[in-house]
Amino acid sequence: YGLNWAAIVCPFLLPLSFLWDVVSYWSLLASYWLERGAVTHEDKVRGVQDQVTRRNGRKMCTARPSWMSISQQRLGYKDRMCRVRLDALKAIVSVDREQMTVSVEPNITIGFLNRALVRQGLTLPVVPELDNLTIGGLVNGGGIESTSHKYGLFHHIATEYEVVLASGEVIRASMTENEEYFHAIPMSYGTLGFVTLVRLRVVEHKPYIRLTYTPCRSLDQTIATFSAQTMKDTDNDSVEGIAFSRDTSVIMTGQFVSREQVDWARLNPMGRWYKPWFYQHVRSFLESGDKEQVEFVPTLDFHQRHNKPCFWMSHIWLPWADKPLARLLTGWLLPMNYQLLQWLKETFIG
Repeated sequence: YGLNWAAIVCPFLLPLSFLWDVVSYWSLLASYWLERGAVTHEDKVRGVQDQVTRRNGRKMCTARPSWMSISQQRLGYKDRMCRVRLDALKAIVSVDREQMTVSVEPNITIGFLNRALVRQGLTLPVVPELDNLTIGGLVNGGGIESTSHKYGLFHHIATEYEVVLASGEVIRASMTENEEYFHAIPMSYGTLGFVTLVRLRVVEHKPYIRLTYTPCRSLDQTIATFSAQTMKDTDNDSVEGIAFSRDTSVIMTGQFVSREQVDWARLNPMGRWYKPWFYQHVRSFLESGDKEQVEFVPTLDFHQRHNKPCFWMSHIWLPWADKPLARLLTGWLLPMNYQLLQWLKETFIG
């Protein structure tokens, strides 16, 4: 029942979801520019400290509501705790081109941050695919992407954290300062303190990726192909696999390239609204034989490849939406905002 309601109401919610995303993006952009110089990062951190010191001994958690989480469970434990508001912490604090790092507050989303960095010719080495994931969540809860065989999990590109402890004290944690905190914070789910700043490594942005699709027809072939492609001595920047059954899968390997290296006859701008959902596109390589095939994809399209289908969950909410005519007419409204669905479910269904 919990899933059927979504399939019924989602067609009517598509326009609302689209407006929700547009308003959310522009309000975030507006607050980013309006707050520059008006409210400093230090002011926001002092606000967190003030909340922590006034908690009267109660256990604490963030005030972020459960409907904003990617989990399908309602986070009922927060009802019994002192909720500390961190929602103002959503800015890019600084970009250091000499050190090739960016310092950001934890509530900024990966989608907003990546777009901002790309405009400066930079990107993160690890870019998890769903745009509304926050940097704080990716550090505290763990993040992974198809470049992780090369760079590690998301927290492995972090070089420093700023944390407000339960005492209200602010500390910096890095490989040279409070090293035990630096190693303990990732995947600690906020149990050690409130992260208020994360410094991340950045790399040069290349505008395209050369993707090679390799169909596999057995579990052994899948394991052998995936293992070989993730070895450190390959030139692969990205390795990803989608299994469609026990014995059928497609392994995708990619190398980021410049415009001069693109074979324009093989260009696939897969981010356009009418294009097939990514996993459906990948499935088509199984149907076209066993030969490897190559495409060149814009890097931003690649980073957002799982957004429209929400990996493969959107088919539950919108079982008709990946058909050619539906993509042409309504594809521009996607992706469906999952947080909106969660809010409606908690508010009206419980």
